[in-house]
Amino acid sequence: AKFDPPESDTLKTLSNITVNGSVSGAKTSQFSGTGIVKLYDSERYVTRYYTNRNKETKAMSYLLPGDVLFKGKVEINAGQFSSRFFVPKDISYANRSGKISVYGWDPEAGEEIGGYYEPLYFAGSEAVFDTIGPKVNLGFTDIDFRDGDVVTPRSQFEITISDPRGINIAGKMGHDIVLMLDNDLSSSYKLTEYFSYDTNSDTSGKIIWPVPKLSPGKHNAAVTAWDNGNNSTTTECDFNLLISEDFKLIQVVNFPNPFKGTTDITYNITDAAKIECSIYTVRGLRIKTISSDMQMPGFNTIHWNGKDDFGDTVAKGIYIYKIKAVSVESGQKEHFIGKMVKVG
Repeated sequence: AKFDPPESDTLKTLSNITVNGSVSGAKTSQFSGTGIVKLYDSERYVTRYYTNRNKETKAMSYLLPGDVLFKGKVEINAGQFSSRFFVPKDISYANRSGKISVYGWDPEAGEEIGGYYEPLYFAGSEAVFDTIGPKVNLGFTDIDFRDGDVVTPRSQFEITISDPRGINIAGKMGHDIVLMLDNDLSSSYKLTEYFSYDTNSDTSGKIIWPVPKLSPGKHNAAVTAWDNGNNSTTTECDFNLLISEDFKLIQVVNFPNPFKGTTDITYNITDAAKIECSIYTVRGLRIKTISSDMQMPGFNTIHWNGKDDFGDTVAKGIYIYKIKAVSVESGQKEHFIGKMVKVG
């Protein structure tokens, strides 16, 4: 693969750059797949010390590629690709060459391509006035998570980050993406290298990270991220870790209660499950059934409009509701019985 020469070989910090490229070779027009484009900072000298056979300490210096400043996923269609990225403030400002590279694969053809362009230099800065940090959302995969919800050891953090000027992934000291648990510095994790931009995007992406071993109960998680202008945002959430090999239906509440008109029954489940909610009069007559073939782990809601299965509004009074939950994974069953009062 090869890149078209950019408009300038000198890039300014905070500038938005577009690079285009193509797959070279006999099957150029047939190659369609996915590519990873990387922007590298200026090359850096590294010095290593060693002891020779005469037990003398010697130094050896050599060049290594610079830090990765951008890593984004792009589509390759008919041998053509294009990528955009922002140049972060956190560059080395060394008077040496950086570069851009691409690695791509076509899963149907079973082919891989690669290439790079250099030299690229970094100098100057765009006049940008931005003091707002990135938008950071902290949740868990496969769960409609709300602050304080129950998660299991199988859960994974899902951290989505976006900013109009891109996310700082240069990894410079003090500007890493960091997850901290329970306000404990010893339980901090640098997640910068795990950030992945959305396909064809230079402004948004996510991190998926497993929940580490923790004691059961309530915990706090806080994530700090930086944009390319070195503005930061910290977002946090509380979660309850349930350590159990069994399927659980927990924290069942209907609100409002008493209610007028409509009410919501909320609950948490630890696995994806089939749900059936039945509503009865105090004499045991079932008047309403609400079913769902699949609800995801975590917080869920059943809405009742205050009407029976025939569409008629029910009278004021006391009603009993029963929730049956069956784990899709294990087949284990859970149920809960509660009471609600309709007053209007």
